[in-house]
Amino acid sequence: MAALPTSPSSYDGRFYDGANGVLDAELHDDAAASMHTSGAAGGAASMEPAYGDLAAETVSFDEGGERSFGAAAMSLEDSQSGALAMQASARRKQKRFKAMNTDVAEVVVSKAWVEATFDGLVDPLAGDRIGPEGLVELLCALDERRGAPDYFLSSIAPLLLGWAVNAAHAGVFRFHEFMSFESLGVQSLDDLDSLLDTLLGRLESADAFTAFYKYVFASHARGRKSVPVETAVRLWNALLLNRFSSATLFVNEFMRVQLEQQKCSVINLDQWMLLPEFLANCDKPCWLLNFKFDAPWPVLFDDFVVFATEMNHMAG
Repeated sequence: MAALPTSPSSYDGRFYDGANGVLDAELHDDAAASMHTSGAAGGAASMEPAYGDLAAETVSFDEGGERSFGAAAMSLEDSQSGALAMQASARRKQKRFKAMNTDVAEVVVSKAWVEATFDGLVDPLAGDRIGPEGLVELLCALDERRGAPDYFLSSIAPLLLGWAVNAAHAGVFRFHEFMSFESLGVQSLDDLDSLLDTLLGRLESADAFTAFYKYVFASHARGRKSVPVETAVRLWNALLLNRFSSATLFVNEFMRVQLEQQKCSVINLDQWMLLPEFLANCDKPCWLLNFKFDAPWPVLFDDFVVFATEMNHMAG
């Protein structure tokens, strides 16, 4: 069997800046430097797990590089309902992952790691994309490699992965999108983990965060001018709670009331894009006393100030 190369093939790979419509070469350089350091020492490694309650499953590749399943693999009847992703057990995730989390050099003959990984995670019903079930498998594989439950479907990790390859739809990777990871120097699970660390570091830059934040909205709106408020709240929990101290009050208290009282059903692009700036102002000392209601903030933000003032009075 032929081992995978320890360094990525040459390319002109750069990260897409969703805000400005340009490609960020510096971000690629940071990612490549980080991934080459970890990838050269340990060689290439593979992955998987899943969301279905399947018996122990063995996965292998024949000499032609094609994916095949052992005798204990799931039958097609187990996946025909289409509810595969939502009815899986954690035990099946780990068993399937362990079957593929061996050195790629031992399993992959003619396919690069990224392509082999796509084949292992592709939605069996759609056939041309990785959907939520496959994405959960990938995140579980990363968690097992890290030895900590850092990544899950509602965390920032899948959003960062989508941003890195400019995936059109959140939580879905088509073949050409997923293959872009190869252009970014990803040739193993360790490389993918290093890429996530690099992206998280880049978010310390206000410009990078704005580009990422705008991409997240676009990938969920899918051409519309707004996203459901439930979606916005879920995303804000992943994006803002660790960035602004006032975000917890806004997202988990104020917006909860908005949902319960059905005062707000959607969040539009203006509200979405202005919220980080607004929360940055809320983090300043004496922000309630200095807030100007005639400032050009969305009405939703004015309502939050009223809510926060009432909460302060109740707290004494």
